[in-house]
Amino acid sequence: IGWEAKKEHLCLRCRDLDHVSFPDDKNEVAPPLDVTSSTSLAGSTKANTSAGRAESNGEEVEQYFDRKRGKKPLKTEGERIDFVVPSQEECIAEVESLHRQSNVDQAFDTFELQYQQQFSEWSFSMATSQSILLYGLGSKTTVLTSFGQHLSSEGDVVSLNGYDPKIDLNRFLEYMDLLFCDGSGPTQINPHSSTAKNNIAVRDSNKGLAKKAASIAKMFASKRSRPLFVLIHNIDGVGLRNRFAQDAIATLTTNSRKDGSPMIRIVASVDNVNSAMVLWSPQVVHKFDWAWKKVHTYRPYLEEVKGLPNTESSKKVKKNKGNQKPGAATAILKVLAYLAPRHTEVLQGLAALQLSNSSNSVSYNILRDDCMKKMLTSSDTQLRNIIKELSDHNMMGSEKDDEGIEQTFIPSTIPLQDILDW
Repeated sequence: IGWEAKKEHLCLRCRDLDHVSFPDDKNEVAPPLDVTSSTSLAGSTKANTSAGRAESNGEEVEQYFDRKRGKKPLKTEGERIDFVVPSQEECIAEVESLHRQSNVDQAFDTFELQYQQQFSEWSFSMATSQSILLYGLGSKTTVLTSFGQHLSSEGDVVSLNGYDPKIDLNRFLEYMDLLFCDGSGPTQINPHSSTAKNNIAVRDSNKGLAKKAASIAKMFASKRSRPLFVLIHNIDGVGLRNRFAQDAIATLTTNSRKDGSPMIRIVASVDNVNSAMVLWSPQVVHKFDWAWKKVHTYRPYLEEVKGLPNTESSKKVKKNKGNQKPGAATAILKVLAYLAPRHTEVLQGLAALQLSNSSNSVSYNILRDDCMKKMLTSSDTQLRNIIKELSDHNMMGSEKDDEGIEQTFIPSTIPLQDILDW
Protein backbone atom coordinates (compact mmCIF):
# COMPACT_ATOMS: atom_id res chain seq x y z
CA ILE A 1 0.00 0.00 0.00
CA GLY A 2 1.38 3.41 -0.92
CA TRP A 3 1.62 5.41 2.31
CA GLU A 4 1.07 8.65 0.41
CA ALA A 5 -2.59 7.60 0.04
CA LYS A 6 -5.12 9.42 2.19
CA LYS A 7 -5.75 7.91 5.63
CA GLU A 8 -9.47 8.35 5.25
CA HIS A 9 -9.29 6.13 2.19
CA LEU A 10 -7.92 3.25 4.24
CA CYS A 11 -10.48 3.87 6.93
CA LEU A 12 -13.46 3.92 4.60
CA ARG A 13 -12.54 1.50 1.87
CA CYS A 14 -10.38 -1.14 3.58
CA ARG A 15 -12.78 -2.27 6.26
CA ASP A 16 -11.40 -5.81 6.15
CA LEU A 17 -7.98 -4.63 7.46
CA ASP A 18 -8.39 -4.87 11.22
CA HIS A 19 -5.22 -3.11 12.34
CA VAL A 20 -3.31 -0.63 10.25
CA SER A 21 -0.62 1.62 11.69
CA PHE A 22 0.55 4.79 9.89
CA PRO A 23 4.16 5.89 10.08
CA ASP A 24 4.76 9.41 11.36
CA ASP A 25 7.69 10.00 9.05
CA LYS A 26 7.26 9.63 5.34
CA ASN A 27 10.72 8.14 5.01
CA GLU A 28 10.04 5.54 7.70
CA VAL A 29 9.37 2.06 6.39
CA ALA A 30 5.83 1.02 7.04
CA PRO A 31 5.40 -1.88 9.46
CA PRO A 32 3.82 -5.06 8.13
CA LEU A 33 0.12 -5.38 8.35
CA ASP A 34 -1.14 -7.18 11.44
CA VAL A 35 -4.06 -9.18 10.23
CA THR A 36 -5.73 -10.97 13.17
CA SER A 37 -7.15 -13.79 11.16
CA SER A 38 -6.39 -17.47 11.35
CA THR A 39 -3.42 -18.94 9.52
CA SER A 40 -5.70 -20.97 7.38
CA LEU A 41 -5.55 -20.88 3.61
CA ALA A 42 -8.89 -19.06 3.42
CA GLY A 43 -7.69 -16.34 5.77
CA SER A 44 -4.46 -15.88 3.82
CA THR A 45 -6.35 -15.61 0.57
CA LYS A 46 -8.68 -13.05 2.08
CA ALA A 47 -5.80 -10.88 3.29
CA ASN A 48 -4.04 -11.00 -0.08
CA THR A 49 -7.24 -10.07 -1.90
CA SER A 50 -7.88 -7.17 0.49
CA ALA A 51 -4.33 -5.87 0.18
CA GLY A 52 -4.53 -5.98 -3.62
CA ARG A 53 -7.84 -4.16 -3.64
CA ALA A 54 -6.46 -1.55 -1.23
CA GLU A 55 -3.45 -0.97 -3.47
CA SER A 56 -5.68 -0.49 -6.51
CA ASN A 57 -7.97 1.85 -4.62
CA GLY A 58 -4.97 3.75 -3.31
CA GLU A 59 -3.88 4.62 -6.84
CA GLU A 60 -7.39 5.77 -7.77
CA VAL A 61 -7.67 7.96 -4.68
CA GLU A 62 -4.23 9.45 -5.31
CA GLN A 63 -5.29 10.38 -8.83
CA TYR A 64 -8.54 11.84 -7.49
CA PHE A 65 -6.79 14.11 -5.00
CA ASP A 66 -4.21 15.12 -7.61
CA ARG A 67 -7.06 16.42 -9.75
CA LYS A 68 -8.67 18.18 -6.78
CA ARG A 69 -5.38 19.92 -5.95
CA GLY A 70 -5.25 21.18 -9.52
CA LYS A 71 -2.01 19.50 -10.43
CA LYS A 72 -1.01 20.12 -14.03
CA PRO A 73 0.35 17.24 -16.07
CA LEU A 74 4.11 17.37 -16.40
CA LYS A 75 5.43 17.98 -19.86
CA THR A 76 8.06 15.56 -21.06
CA GLU A 77 11.27 16.86 -22.53
CA GLY A 78 10.75 18.25 -25.99
CA GLU A 79 6.96 18.16 -25.71
CA ARG A 80 5.05 21.36 -26.48
CA ILE A 81 1.43 22.01 -25.66
CA ASP A 82 -0.26 24.62 -27.89
CA PHE A 83 -3.68 26.11 -27.29
CA VAL A 84 -5.27 27.19 -30.56
CA VAL A 85 -7.78 30.00 -30.09
CA PRO A 86 -10.14 30.33 -33.08
CA SER A 87 -10.49 33.71 -34.72
CA GLN A 88 -13.68 35.71 -34.67
CA GLU A 89 -14.38 34.86 -38.31
CA GLU A 90 -14.00 31.15 -37.61
CA CYS A 91 -16.39 31.35 -34.66
CA ILE A 92 -19.00 33.17 -36.75
CA ALA A 93 -18.64 30.65 -39.58
CA GLU A 94 -19.13 27.78 -37.11
CA VAL A 95 -22.25 29.38 -35.64
CA GLU A 96 -23.68 29.98 -39.12
CA SER A 97 -23.06 26.34 -40.03
CA LEU A 98 -24.80 25.11 -36.89
CA HIS A 99 -27.68 27.50 -37.52
CA ARG A 100 -28.18 26.19 -41.07
CA GLN A 101 -28.08 22.60 -39.87
CA SER A 102 -30.72 23.26 -37.21
CA ASN A 103 -33.36 24.30 -39.81
CA VAL A 104 -35.09 26.67 -37.40
CA ASP A 105 -35.62 29.60 -39.79
CA GLN A 106 -39.11 28.42 -40.63
CA ALA A 107 -40.00 28.30 -36.93
CA PHE A 108 -38.62 31.82 -36.47
CA ASP A 109 -40.69 33.08 -39.42
CA THR A 110 -43.83 31.57 -37.92
CA PHE A 111 -43.08 33.13 -34.55
CA GLU A 112 -42.61 36.59 -36.13
CA LEU A 113 -46.04 36.58 -37.78
CA GLN A 114 -47.42 38.16 -34.60
CA TYR A 115 -45.30 41.26 -35.27
CA GLN A 116 -46.28 41.49 -38.92
CA GLN A 117 -49.88 41.87 -37.79
CA GLN A 118 -48.86 45.11 -36.07
CA PHE A 119 -47.30 46.72 -39.16
CA SER A 120 -50.36 48.82 -39.95
CA GLU A 121 -50.40 50.19 -36.40
CA TRP A 122 -46.71 51.04 -36.58
CA SER A 123 -47.20 52.78 -39.91
CA PHE A 124 -50.01 54.91 -38.46
CA SER A 125 -47.79 55.92 -35.52
CA MET A 126 -45.12 57.10 -37.92
CA ALA A 127 -47.65 59.22 -39.79
CA THR A 128 -48.46 60.98 -36.50
CA SER A 129 -44.89 62.27 -36.06
CA GLN A 130 -43.61 59.33 -34.00
CA SER A 131 -40.54 57.24 -34.72
CA ILE A 132 -40.61 53.47 -34.21
CA LEU A 133 -37.92 51.81 -32.08
CA LEU A 134 -37.79 48.00 -31.90
CA TYR A 135 -36.15 46.42 -28.87
CA GLY A 136 -35.99 42.92 -27.44
CA LEU A 137 -34.02 39.68 -27.49
CA GLY A 138 -32.60 38.46 -30.78
CA SER A 139 -31.69 40.01 -34.10
CA LYS A 140 -34.48 42.17 -35.49
CA THR A 141 -33.10 42.39 -39.03
CA THR A 142 -35.77 40.16 -40.59
CA VAL A 143 -38.66 41.94 -38.85
CA LEU A 144 -37.33 45.34 -39.88
CA THR A 145 -36.84 44.19 -43.46
CA SER A 146 -40.38 42.81 -43.60
CA PHE A 147 -41.69 46.10 -42.24
CA GLY A 148 -39.80 47.92 -44.96
CA GLN A 149 -41.50 45.79 -47.61
CA HIS A 150 -44.84 46.69 -46.05
CA LEU A 151 -43.98 50.40 -46.14
CA SER A 152 -42.87 50.30 -49.79
CA SER A 153 -46.51 50.62 -50.85
CA GLU A 154 -46.77 53.95 -48.99
CA GLY A 155 -43.48 55.56 -49.93
CA ASP A 156 -39.78 55.14 -50.64
CA VAL A 157 -37.67 53.00 -48.31
CA VAL A 158 -33.96 53.35 -47.54
CA SER A 159 -32.06 50.87 -45.33
CA LEU A 160 -29.05 51.77 -43.20
CA ASN A 161 -26.81 49.24 -41.41
CA GLY A 162 -25.79 50.94 -38.19
CA TYR A 163 -23.75 47.92 -37.05
CA ASP A 164 -21.27 48.51 -39.88
CA PRO A 165 -18.25 50.29 -38.31
CA LYS A 166 -17.33 51.79 -41.71
CA ILE A 167 -20.66 53.56 -42.15
CA ASP A 168 -20.40 57.24 -43.07
CA LEU A 169 -23.52 59.24 -42.28
CA ASN A 170 -22.16 62.23 -44.16
CA ARG A 171 -21.97 60.14 -47.33
CA PHE A 172 -25.46 58.79 -46.65
CA LEU A 173 -26.82 62.35 -46.58
CA GLU A 174 -25.08 63.05 -49.88
CA TYR A 175 -26.79 60.03 -51.46
CA MET A 176 -30.15 61.24 -50.14
CA ASP A 177 -29.47 64.62 -51.73
CA LEU A 178 -28.63 63.04 -55.10
CA LEU A 179 -31.48 60.53 -55.14
CA PHE A 180 -34.37 62.62 -53.82
CA CYS A 181 -33.33 66.28 -54.11
CA ASP A 182 -31.51 66.18 -57.45
CA GLY A 183 -28.30 67.36 -55.81
CA SER A 184 -29.76 70.73 -54.88
CA GLY A 185 -28.91 70.37 -51.19
CA PRO A 186 -26.07 72.10 -49.30
CA THR A 187 -22.85 72.54 -51.20
CA GLN A 188 -19.35 72.14 -49.93
CA ILE A 189 -17.64 75.26 -48.66
CA ASN A 190 -14.23 76.07 -50.06
CA PRO A 191 -11.80 75.47 -47.16
CA HIS A 192 -9.57 78.33 -48.37
CA SER A 193 -12.35 80.90 -48.47
CA SER A 194 -13.00 83.46 -45.74
CA THR A 195 -16.37 81.84 -45.03
CA ALA A 196 -14.72 78.56 -44.13
CA LYS A 197 -12.46 80.29 -41.66
CA ASN A 198 -15.38 81.77 -39.73
CA ASN A 199 -17.87 78.91 -40.12
CA ILE A 200 -17.92 75.15 -39.94
CA ALA A 201 -17.55 73.41 -43.27
CA VAL A 202 -20.83 71.60 -43.71
CA ARG A 203 -19.54 68.63 -45.64
CA ASP A 204 -16.22 68.06 -43.89
CA SER A 205 -17.11 68.55 -40.25
CA ASN A 206 -19.13 66.28 -38.00
CA LYS A 207 -20.53 69.34 -36.28
CA GLY A 208 -22.18 70.36 -39.57
CA LEU A 209 -24.11 67.10 -39.97
CA ALA A 210 -27.21 68.45 -38.24
CA LYS A 211 -27.25 71.59 -40.41
CA LYS A 212 -26.77 69.52 -43.53
CA ALA A 213 -29.53 67.10 -42.49
CA ALA A 214 -31.90 70.00 -41.79
CA SER A 215 -31.27 71.52 -45.22
CA ILE A 216 -31.82 68.21 -47.03
CA ALA A 217 -34.97 67.48 -45.01
CA LYS A 218 -36.51 70.85 -45.87
CA MET A 219 -35.62 70.43 -49.53
CA PHE A 220 -37.11 66.92 -49.57
CA ALA A 221 -40.39 68.13 -48.02
CA SER A 222 -40.72 70.88 -50.61
CA LYS A 223 -40.13 68.61 -53.62
CA ARG A 224 -41.58 65.23 -52.75
CA SER A 225 -45.14 64.07 -52.23
CA ARG A 226 -44.42 60.52 -51.01
CA PRO A 227 -42.78 60.00 -47.62
CA LEU A 228 -39.33 58.47 -47.21
CA PHE A 229 -38.93 55.69 -44.64
CA VAL A 230 -35.41 55.30 -43.23
CA LEU A 231 -34.82 51.81 -41.77
CA ILE A 232 -31.84 51.75 -39.41
CA HIS A 233 -30.56 48.37 -38.28
CA ASN A 234 -28.93 48.92 -34.88
CA ILE A 235 -29.12 52.65 -34.37
CA ASP A 236 -26.79 52.04 -31.40
CA GLY A 237 -24.13 50.48 -33.64
CA VAL A 238 -20.51 51.52 -33.61
CA GLY A 239 -20.82 53.61 -36.76
CA LEU A 240 -23.66 55.74 -35.36
CA ARG A 241 -22.72 55.80 -31.68
CA ASN A 242 -21.92 59.52 -31.41
CA ARG A 243 -23.97 62.61 -30.67
CA PHE A 244 -23.43 64.19 -34.10
CA ALA A 245 -24.90 61.22 -35.98
CA GLN A 246 -27.84 60.83 -33.61
CA ASP A 247 -28.68 64.53 -33.76
CA ALA A 248 -28.49 64.52 -37.56
CA ILE A 249 -30.85 61.53 -37.85
CA ALA A 250 -33.34 63.13 -35.48
CA THR A 251 -33.11 66.39 -37.45
CA LEU A 252 -34.18 64.61 -40.63
CA THR A 253 -37.64 63.88 -39.25
CA THR A 254 -38.24 67.15 -37.37
CA ASN A 255 -37.33 69.38 -40.33
CA SER A 256 -39.27 67.52 -43.01
CA ARG A 257 -42.80 68.36 -41.86
CA LYS A 258 -45.45 68.92 -44.49
CA ASP A 259 -49.12 69.41 -43.67
CA GLY A 260 -48.40 68.44 -40.06
CA SER A 261 -46.70 65.11 -40.81
CA PRO A 262 -43.00 64.35 -41.29
CA MET A 263 -42.02 63.40 -44.82
CA ILE A 264 -38.93 61.56 -43.57
CA ARG A 265 -39.87 58.91 -41.03
CA ILE A 266 -37.51 56.85 -38.89
CA VAL A 267 -37.86 53.20 -37.83
CA ALA A 268 -34.90 51.62 -36.08
CA SER A 269 -33.80 48.71 -33.92
CA VAL A 270 -31.70 48.84 -30.77
CA ASP A 271 -29.93 46.14 -28.76
CA ASN A 272 -28.23 48.10 -25.97
CA VAL A 273 -30.59 48.16 -22.99
CA ASN A 274 -28.97 51.38 -21.74
CA SER A 275 -29.43 53.30 -24.99
CA ALA A 276 -32.11 55.61 -23.64
CA MET A 277 -29.83 56.60 -20.78
CA VAL A 278 -26.48 57.01 -22.51
CA LEU A 279 -27.12 57.44 -26.25
CA TRP A 280 -29.54 60.36 -26.51
CA SER A 281 -29.77 63.70 -24.81
CA PRO A 282 -33.22 64.96 -23.77
CA GLN A 283 -33.31 67.26 -26.80
CA VAL A 284 -32.62 64.39 -29.21
CA VAL A 285 -35.20 62.17 -27.49
CA HIS A 286 -37.76 64.93 -27.99
CA LYS A 287 -36.93 65.10 -31.69
CA PHE A 288 -37.26 61.36 -32.21
CA ASP A 289 -40.42 60.96 -30.09
CA TRP A 290 -39.86 57.20 -29.93
CA ALA A 291 -42.68 54.68 -29.82
CA TRP A 292 -41.01 51.68 -28.18
CA LYS A 293 -42.09 48.29 -29.54
CA LYS A 294 -41.10 45.06 -27.78
CA VAL A 295 -39.97 42.59 -30.42
CA HIS A 296 -38.47 39.30 -29.20
CA THR A 297 -37.22 37.28 -32.17
CA TYR A 298 -34.60 35.07 -30.46
CA ARG A 299 -32.65 34.94 -33.71
CA PRO A 300 -28.82 34.80 -33.51
CA TYR A 301 -26.91 38.04 -34.12
CA LEU A 302 -25.02 36.82 -37.19
CA GLU A 303 -24.81 39.93 -39.37
CA GLU A 304 -24.41 42.25 -36.40
CA VAL A 305 -21.46 40.31 -34.96
CA LYS A 306 -19.62 40.35 -38.28
CA GLY A 307 -19.20 44.10 -37.92
CA LEU A 308 -17.61 43.92 -34.49
CA PRO A 309 -13.86 44.70 -34.33
CA ASN A 310 -11.44 41.99 -33.28
CA THR A 311 -10.32 42.59 -29.69
CA GLU A 312 -7.51 41.30 -27.54
CA SER A 313 -8.12 38.72 -24.87
CA SER A 314 -9.02 39.99 -21.42
CA LYS A 315 -5.73 38.68 -20.02
CA LYS A 316 -3.74 40.81 -22.45
CA VAL A 317 -5.88 43.83 -21.71
CA LYS A 318 -5.40 43.41 -17.96
CA LYS A 319 -1.68 42.92 -18.44
CA ASN A 320 -1.35 46.14 -20.44
CA LYS A 321 -3.72 48.09 -18.23
CA GLY A 322 -1.98 50.86 -16.36
CA ASN A 323 1.29 50.30 -18.24
CA GLN A 324 0.81 53.12 -20.72
CA LYS A 325 3.47 54.33 -23.10
CA PRO A 326 4.12 57.97 -24.03
CA GLY A 327 1.79 57.70 -27.03
CA ALA A 328 -1.04 56.30 -24.93
CA ALA A 329 -2.74 59.71 -24.68
CA THR A 330 -3.51 59.67 -28.40
CA ALA A 331 -4.82 56.12 -28.18
CA ILE A 332 -7.06 56.98 -25.24
CA LEU A 333 -8.53 59.95 -27.09
CA LYS A 334 -9.57 57.58 -29.88
CA VAL A 335 -11.84 55.89 -27.37
CA LEU A 336 -13.99 59.04 -27.47
CA ALA A 337 -15.21 58.03 -30.92
CA TYR A 338 -16.76 54.87 -29.45
CA LEU A 339 -18.23 56.35 -26.29
CA ALA A 340 -21.86 57.24 -25.93
CA PRO A 341 -22.47 60.98 -26.50
CA ARG A 342 -23.50 61.56 -22.91
CA HIS A 343 -20.30 60.01 -21.58
CA THR A 344 -18.24 62.26 -23.83
CA GLU A 345 -20.12 65.37 -22.72
CA VAL A 346 -19.63 64.51 -19.04
CA LEU A 347 -15.91 64.05 -19.69
CA GLN A 348 -15.74 67.36 -21.55
CA GLY A 349 -17.59 69.07 -18.71
CA LEU A 350 -15.04 67.77 -16.21
CA ALA A 351 -12.17 68.91 -18.46
CA ALA A 352 -13.69 72.41 -18.67
CA LEU A 353 -14.06 72.58 -14.89
CA GLN A 354 -10.46 71.50 -14.33
CA LEU A 355 -9.16 74.10 -16.77
CA SER A 356 -11.33 76.91 -15.38
CA ASN A 357 -10.27 76.15 -11.80
CA SER A 358 -6.63 75.51 -12.74
CA SER A 359 -6.70 72.46 -10.51
CA ASN A 360 -5.97 68.78 -10.90
CA SER A 361 -9.35 67.68 -9.59
CA VAL A 362 -12.95 68.83 -9.15
CA SER A 363 -15.25 67.85 -6.31
CA TYR A 364 -17.95 65.37 -7.17
CA ASN A 365 -20.72 67.72 -6.02
CA ILE A 366 -19.57 70.45 -8.41
CA LEU A 367 -19.45 67.98 -11.31
CA ARG A 368 -22.89 66.62 -10.43
CA ASP A 369 -24.45 70.10 -10.30
CA ASP A 370 -22.83 71.01 -13.62
CA CYS A 371 -24.15 67.84 -15.32
CA MET A 372 -27.66 68.39 -13.98
CA LYS A 373 -27.58 72.02 -15.09
CA LYS A 374 -26.68 70.94 -18.62
CA MET A 375 -29.33 68.16 -18.44
CA LEU A 376 -26.69 65.48 -19.02
CA THR A 377 -27.79 63.45 -16.01
CA SER A 378 -30.93 63.41 -13.95
CA SER A 379 -29.83 61.44 -10.89
CA ASP A 380 -26.81 60.65 -8.78
CA THR A 381 -26.94 56.97 -9.78
CA GLN A 382 -26.83 57.80 -13.48
CA LEU A 383 -23.75 60.01 -13.05
CA ARG A 384 -21.94 57.37 -10.99
CA ASN A 385 -22.60 54.74 -13.66
CA ILE A 386 -21.06 57.03 -16.27
CA ILE A 387 -18.05 57.72 -14.03
CA LYS A 388 -17.56 53.99 -13.50
CA GLU A 389 -17.55 53.28 -17.24
CA LEU A 390 -15.10 56.12 -17.89
CA SER A 391 -12.89 54.82 -15.09
CA ASP A 392 -12.87 51.39 -16.73
CA HIS A 393 -11.40 53.09 -19.84
CA ASN A 394 -8.74 54.85 -17.70
CA MET A 395 -10.17 58.20 -18.77
CA MET A 396 -11.43 59.36 -15.39
CA GLY A 397 -10.75 58.73 -11.72
CA SER A 398 -12.12 59.58 -8.31
CA GLU A 399 -10.73 59.61 -4.79
CA LYS A 400 -11.29 61.29 -1.44
CA ASP A 401 -9.04 64.09 -0.21
CA ASP A 402 -7.73 64.64 3.30
CA GLU A 403 -11.05 66.16 4.36
CA GLY A 404 -13.04 63.20 3.07
CA ILE A 405 -14.51 65.08 0.08
CA GLU A 406 -14.80 63.01 -3.08
CA GLN A 407 -12.73 64.44 -5.93
CA THR A 408 -13.01 63.57 -9.62
CA PHE A 409 -10.25 64.10 -12.14
CA ILE A 410 -8.94 63.30 -15.59
CA PRO A 411 -5.48 61.65 -15.54
CA SER A 412 -2.58 63.98 -16.24
CA THR A 413 -1.53 61.81 -19.20
CA ILE A 414 -4.60 62.98 -21.16
CA PRO A 415 -4.49 66.57 -22.51
CA LEU A 416 -7.60 68.40 -21.30
CA GLN A 417 -7.68 70.74 -24.27
CA ASP A 418 -7.69 67.80 -26.68
CA ILE A 419 -10.84 66.48 -24.99
CA LEU A 420 -12.55 69.87 -25.36
CA ASP A 421 -11.47 70.18 -29.00
CA TRP A 422 -12.65 66.68 -29.93
